[in-house]
Amino acid sequence: MAITFTFAQYVEHLRTYLKDSGLKNIILKHKQENAQSELELYTRMGITNMNMIPPSFILIYDETTISNCPNVSLVIMESTWHALVSNNILQARNDLAYSNGGITLKVEDAQRYLPTIQALWQNLLQSREHWRMYKKSVNIGSILGTGGYSGTSSPYADLYRGYYVTTF
Repeated sequence: MAITFTFAQYVEHLRTYLKDSGLKNIILKHKQENAQSELELYTRMGITNMNMIPPSFILIYDETTISNCPNVSLVIMESTWHALVSNNILQARNDLAYSNGGITLKVEDAQRYLPTIQALWQNLLQSREHWRMYKKSVNIGSILGTGGYSGTSSPYADLYRGYYVTTF
């Protein structure tokens, strides 16, 4: 049985994955970095990215059907990527050195996170490729069905028979 979550659970799991907890954000005076509406936006954007992975006409999800998605980690990783990009836009806009009592933080200090971000990106690319292959196999399986042809035909099925040839 696959692990599935509702849209609201995906949003909360995204917050957990980002470690966006008041208890862990000491610099933010124990406040969450991302508002609930921001995490919901990142999750919607992550779901949209998943829907765009070819073939884009199969396994399409929205807020109500995402609970049927078998690839929980890809939803979280896609959403995380949007959160990182958005939060980095904010940090780039507020590119100031901060000094408080002899403690100075600079943007260069963020370079230590670069290998982690690169690893996340590579993992995301690999997961996207696996999801694309999974979607293709589901598509082929729905066409073949069990015991021969019993599924929905491909939009290219009539190309050989000349159906689309007459439209050129």
